[in-house]
Parts: sequence; structure tokens; C-alpha cells
Amino acid sequence: MQIRNDRLLDLATNAARGVPTVQRECLRHLAFGLSDNDGVRFVDIATNPVLPVELRAEFLKETLVVRPPALGEWLGRQLHTHSEPEIGQLARRYLLNVGQ
Repeated sequence: MQIRNDRLLDLATNAARGVPTVQRECLRHLAFGLSDNDGVRFVDIATNPVLPVELRAEFLKETLVVRPPALGEWLGRQLHTHSEPEIGQLARRYLLNVGQ
């Protein structure tokens, strides 16, 4: 699975650079395929400037929906101050909703 995920990320950030439909599909697979214990990798993808911010925001949003709350809270704490509004706002919104 690790090799598969590495290839998907490589495809999204290199070979498919500038092809958002392919990048989106790679990120969808990664949202489901990465290990819950690999939080740093989720953060790296959500903040990777090679990928369009819209696609990274979709990736983060989907990740926060389908992954366990513990991972979502950790991601929210890591990203709530991110400089890109799309990413930071998603993280803050998630943390606000979890606190209710």
C-alpha cells in the first residue's frame, strides 16, 4: 500500500502536474488509502504548493469526513493557522464542529 500511495502522490505532483482531473483522482485515492497513523503525510499533501489549493482543500475536506475523529482533530490542530484561507478555514471549522 505504501508503494501505491507513493506512486499516486508522485503522479499527482509530477506526471499529472497541470492536469487537475488526474490530480483530483489521485488525491481521492490517497484520502482513503493513507494510514490513519500517517498524519504528517496528510498535512504534507494538504500544504503541498505543487498541487492547486482547490484540490488540496477537497482532499482535506474529504479526509476530515471519512477518517476517524482523532485524526481529524490532529489535522485540524496542525492546519488551523495555515496561511492559505481555504485550508485554515476548513481546519478551524472542523475543530469548531468537533467541540460541539
